[in-house]
Amino acid sequence: MEGNNDVDNADLMEDEEECEVFGNLNALGPLLEKQDDRGLVLSLAAFAENALGNLLKAFMLPVAASAQLVEGFGAPLGNFSSRIKAAYSLGLITKNQFSDLEQLRKIRNLFAHTWQPISLADQKVSGHIRSMSYASYLQVYPETPDKKLRSSGFALLLALTSAANILAENGRAVKETGFEIVFGFAGDFSEQINDFRDEFLEVCSRMEATSGGERSFYRQVLGRFHERAEYLRHLSDADEQAILTLQTEILEKIGIEN
Repeated sequence: MEGNNDVDNADLMEDEEECEVFGNLNALGPLLEKQDDRGLVLSLAAFAENALGNLLKAFMLPVAASAQLVEGFGAPLGNFSSRIKAAYSLGLITKNQFSDLEQLRKIRNLFAHTWQPISLADQKVSGHIRSMSYASYLQVYPETPDKKLRSSGFALLLALTSAANILAENGRAVKETGFEIVFGFAGDFSEQINDFRDEFLEVCSRMEATSGGERSFYRQVLGRFHERAEYLRHLSDADEQAILTLQTEILEKIGIEN
C-alpha cells in the first residue's frame, strides 16, 4: 500500500471466508469501477441504506416488531434519512460517520432528483464530498472528488458492515429492559418470608381448586411470585438459601423445572 491508495480488500476484511459477511461489499467494488458518476453515487447510497438497515436489525431484539420497523412499505425506519438518524441516536455510528452519511444522502438526492446532466465536479456535489472524512487507510491525498468519494464511501460501507457483524457475533444487541411494578413485603426478613409463604400457599390452594382459565391465572400469579422473591431483603447466606428454596417450590408448583 506504500505510495498509493490501492487497497487489498482481503487486508481490510479479515475472516470473510468464514463469516461471508463482506460478500456483497466485495461484489460492489468491481461494480463501482464500471459506473458513471450517477451510478457510483446511487450505488454507494443504496448500499449504505441497506447496511444501516442490517445494523439496526442486528442491534434490535430479534422479533417481528423490529423487522417491521426497518423493512416493508411504510416502515418508520425504511428510508435512508430515518436510518441514519436512528443509528446515530442509538449510538451505533460515530458523529463523523453520521456526518459522512448525511453528506452521502445529500449527494444522492442531488443526483436522484434531476434529469439533467450532473457530475461529481459540480459545485454543490463537490462541496458535500469535501465535507466527508478521509478514509483511514489513505496514504496519498485523493486529488479528485471521484477519488475522495470512492475511498470515503468504501471506508464508510466497510465500517457499517463490520459493526453489524460485531453486534451479531459478540452478542452486543440490545437486551429487553422493560420495567414492571413489583410489590414487596414489609418488615424484617423473617416477617417478609413468612408473609410471602402464607400468600404463596393461599394461591396454591386456589389454583388446585379450579381449572381452565382460572387455573391459568393462578399459574401466572405464581410466576410473579417467583420474581417477587428476588426483592426479599436478605442479610445472610442462610436468608439467601431460604429464598432459593422458596423459588424452587414455586417453580415446581407451576410445572417449570429450575
